[in-house]
Amino acid sequence: MLQLRRGRVDLASRVNLTRYLLRDLWAVSAKLLDQLRNALRSWEDKGEGRRGVGNVRGDAATRPPIVDIEPKGQAVVRLGDSLRIMCTMGSPLQICRVEIHGESSMILRPNQSSDDGIEYYGEGTNKGQCGVHIFKVKEQHNGIFRCALTPEDRRVESNASVNIVVAKPPNNPELHTSLGHYGRYEYQKGQKLEISCSASGGRPAANVSLYLDDEPLGNDERPIIYEDSNMNEVSIAVQNASRSLDWTDNSKTLRCIANHIALDKPKESKMQLQVYYPPQPQPVIEHFGYVIGQKGTVNVTVYANPRPRFLWRVNGEKIEEGRPDESNRLETSTAVELGNGAWLVVLTIDSVQKSDTQKEYILEAHNKEGAYEYRIVLSTSPEPAATTTTTITTTTTTTTITTYIHHVT
Repeated sequence: MLQLRRGRVDLASRVNLTRYLLRDLWAVSAKLLDQLRNALRSWEDKGEGRRGVGNVRGDAATRPPIVDIEPKGQAVVRLGDSLRIMCTMGSPLQICRVEIHGESSMILRPNQSSDDGIEYYGEGTNKGQCGVHIFKVKEQHNGIFRCALTPEDRRVESNASVNIVVAKPPNNPELHTSLGHYGRYEYQKGQKLEISCSASGGRPAANVSLYLDDEPLGNDERPIIYEDSNMNEVSIAVQNASRSLDWTDNSKTLRCIANHIALDKPKESKMQLQVYYPPQPQPVIEHFGYVIGQKGTVNVTVYANPRPRFLWRVNGEKIEEGRPDESNRLETSTAVELGNGAWLVVLTIDSVQKSDTQKEYILEAHNKEGAYEYRIVLSTSPEPAATTTTTITTTTTTTTITTYIHHVT
């Protein structure tokens, strides 16, 4: 082969170079063409070419027409409901034959007797339609349905199939949780809760879902379906979820719900959570509108579980809950349970004095999970007006309207 070198090349040299390149290219092409001819000749000598062409033509001539079936894949139906299945072909039929699980093979035609609860369905075999109408689906029909269609100009059947699933309701759903810190359903704030909701016995598998009160759980995980290879057997559907518990989850209800086509209404299993947590922090509590010389009450609501013990400190003097102070002017109540971990504690002043609004009031609350001190400020002033601001925007101006709302104590 001619090798190229760097440098200037005149016109004559370029012409000669081109001639050499074309000659080499032609030689290579001729050699490749001879190899291709020899390969084709060998293939024809073995009869592969003629036999392959014949097979393609024969397959096209004998391939059975395609049957379309509706519904496709799977037909889920309740026991006792009616079911229609349509098989179609693009040419008139001489035979419309169907196989229903649990029944004998039958040939269907329009206007046949339907004493057995099964009849032809469609516009006629002359239009390529081979449909079946089952008046009332039986348990024995659960399984593969096949239709076999024979066109008028052929002797070979074309088939299609669909799986008839006779719905069977699931058992009651089962709800399982990880073990709590204090017991099966008793947890600590911040503890990770593992939850599993399952429903067995459904055919097809039930649709299971988890809720905490009305909040969905586990939406980021798809339910797991376990099915037996035997389509007559039933399945198990499982939905798993996890959650880091907060104090607001206390007394909420876990709900495991199973929906299914065979059910008139969902089935549900549930359990109530107990979440233990220390008294929850609050900012300084302000009370307004006290009148000098009149009775006054100081109400404080504390969130804690289990029930905390309470102790008042008024200017350093300790007052146990349910007891008066040394002067008998102040008296505390026993904490009242409001539900869901809320506790109401009341301090009563028999006759409010100016000095009472200048004292330091502290309510201590503590349980086995922790403790907190609540600071309370009393005032004879009316409660400050709250303001709400509304902004109205137009294409030319922006107007701000401030509304004053007075609270009456």
